[in-house]
Amino acid sequence: MISFGVISYGLASLGFLLLTTLLATSWEGRAQGARLIAACAATSAWAALIAYAAWRQQMPVPLVTLAEFVRDGAWLFVLGGLVERGGLSVVLSRATYLLAGSGIAIAAIPMIAELTGLASRVAPAVVLVYGGLFKALAAL
Repeated sequence: MISFGVISYGLASLGFLLLTTLLATSWEGRAQGARLIAACAATSAWAALIAYAAWRQQMPVPLVTLAEFVRDGAWLFVLGGLVERGGLSVVLSRATYLLAGSGIAIAAIPMIAELTGLASRVAPAVVLVYGGLFKALAAL
């Protein structure tokens, strides 16, 4: 039997994939449009990963954490572009990019640790706390 998670995240993935396709076909070459397309594509990939994990009934925590941070970072990249375009400080938008990038880099730590065999030395809770802190600061 297919779970509710598989259906809901699968539909979310398909919806964002459709939105990504519509945005890409009507894109007029502007930077903000490219950012929006990338954020929608990242969200589609994230939802597909969660649907797959729900279907397999296995949650690869480091991979899901990284996917969530990439998705959130992509949306922060969209927001940073809006701040920049709105005439606000370029320094503010650069700080948003730096904090979002730092959060993504921190989220990559468990993946790298698992691939190199150091997984037992990296506490997932620490990665989530510090990575989440950087994401929250970037969003603010």
